[in-house]
Amino acid sequence: YWPLGPLICDTWLALDYLASNASVLNLLIISFDRYFSVTRPLTYRAKRTNRKAASMIGCAWGVSLLLWPPWIYSWPYIEGQRTVPDNECYIQFIETNHYITF
Repeated sequence: YWPLGPLICDTWLALDYLASNASVLNLLIISFDRYFSVTRPLTYRAKRTNRKAASMIGCAWGVSLLLWPPWIYSWPYIEGQRTVPDNECYIQFIETNHYITF
């Protein structure tokens, strides 16, 4: 049951999927950082800077920003109608486009 309407639903879903995906990508970046710290202990630490770390974190958020919110907001327009009932909240293309979700 979702009493807040479709706009807040789509905003909630966009932020939820954005943050979840960014979290996963940041864990991936941390894993690569640890891997390179162990396999290249002398050269990697000298090349690792705050600026590179910030750019990698920014890339993780940027990729997540490109992957989820545009599709969540635009999918009803792509299909020509909103098929999610106003009292429910889920991503429309999960139900209507099986090629994307499976």
